[in-house]
Amino acid sequence: MPKTKDFSITIMPDEVMYTSINTSKDGYNSARIIIKKGDDEYMSVSYEWEGKKIPGFAMDLMGFMKNNNQETSGVWEDKGEVFKKFEEKTRE
Repeated sequence: MPKTKDFSITIMPDEVMYTSINTSKDGYNSARIIIKKGDDEYMSVSYEWEGKKIPGFAMDLMGFMKNNNQETSGVWEDKGEVFKKFEEKTRE
């Protein structure tokens, strides 16, 4: 088997358009972040898990949101138009 290398992604706060962390009573949970990387370029990272334990990705996302004054899930302040354009493109 070939040797693999780590893969890292750096997310700059000014690129973030949307974040969400959702939990459900049935134990199926998710966390998501959407980033605008360039003109007509977007990146979406989703993480899903079952159970009550909160994984590191979700904890890190919560910390990232709080550190950037984004206390709730959803479209980030001043990113509404950019997110709307993203949503329209994903429906095409």
